[in-house]
Amino acid sequence: MTDAQNIIKLVSFKLGEILFGLEIVDIQEIIRMKAIVPIPHSPDSVEGVINLRGAIVPIINLKKRLGHSLIDEEDDLQLKRMIIVDAGYLKVGLIVDEVQQVLNIEEEYFEIPPATVMGVDQSFLKGLIRQNDSILILLDSEKILTMNEHNILKKIQG
Repeated sequence: MTDAQNIIKLVSFKLGEILFGLEIVDIQEIIRMKAIVPIPHSPDSVEGVINLRGAIVPIINLKKRLGHSLIDEEDDLQLKRMIIVDAGYLKVGLIVDEVQQVLNIEEEYFEIPPATVMGVDQSFLKGLIRQNDSILILLDSEKILTMNEHNILKKIQG
């Protein structure tokens, strides 16, 4: 029997063909894509903002944030979602290609990432999770934004 304290609950999602995850406690909600209002002179990865039940929420293109090599022009808009997370005292939406499933992963499958992982800046990686023959990259929602991006988005959000 597995001890509940040794379980990591997360939501898995895809960016291109790469599998990522966020801990479920960091996620406020998952919504369908909606109209994004662009913000002039914002960082490259910031697509703009949305109105989410009266709150202004900045929207981050996670593919751009993690590296342009992940960008695929043949994205399926029907599958795209926005994952609303707390990113260091700031609510942001992350655009992902496809939400997969909720997973309960035993800590024994969790590994600290090596110095470089697929060219991704590892400052916002929590770790890697071995899943059968694949690997899931677990992101840290509080570290997805740089300090500069965080400050700019905080001003936008008000």
